[in-house]
Amino acid sequence: MRIDFERWHDGVGFDMTSIPALSPLQQRRAVDLLRTRELTWRELDALAQLDTPEAWEAIDEAVNDPQSTMLRFRAALLQAEHGRRSDLSDVIVRELKRMERSDEGETAVLLAAREHDSPRVRMGLLWASWNRTPCAPNAAALLLFLTGHAADPLALEHRDIVLGLGPHENSFVRGAAMEKLERLVGITRLDLDELL
Repeated sequence: MRIDFERWHDGVGFDMTSIPALSPLQQRRAVDLLRTRELTWRELDALAQLDTPEAWEAIDEAVNDPQSTMLRFRAALLQAEHGRRSDLSDVIVRELKRMERSDEGETAVLLAAREHDSPRVRMGLLWASWNRTPCAPNAAALLLFLTGHAADPLALEHRDIVLGLGPHENSFVRGAAMEKLERLVGITRLDLDELL
């Protein structure tokens, strides 16, 4: 598992071609080494490749990381890819509700919401649209797309709704946009009680 500056800079993961050849002792040492480092997606991917109980323990802990959306989300995706989690809906909704800045994994969470569309995910998107999250406009646009009311995930034909739900819009503009969104998608804020 080597990484040099160029690979790190370009966002390339560890070279993990040698992992299958590691002895059980070497695997334990690799897991111990990775667990002593600050976890990023690279370490999580390597731990999943090592596929030991100790490696999965570290990944399971990362799902509840208190600071990093990306770390929590990557860990949950790895669990799903390896058959250790059957449904990502709860994780997607949790991350939509916890998001405080758009650079905290908004793109990854919204892409997963699109891929794992469900009634619960749609309610999470409505919640994120209404509650002044940084991803409110994009959540609304994706919700319009998933419900068949937009031609693409940007929902350009509904700019008034999408832009009206911006986190810096006043309450009157946001309220009017939200009412239009609710009418189109058939979900209301009252339906969100079961999400909370």
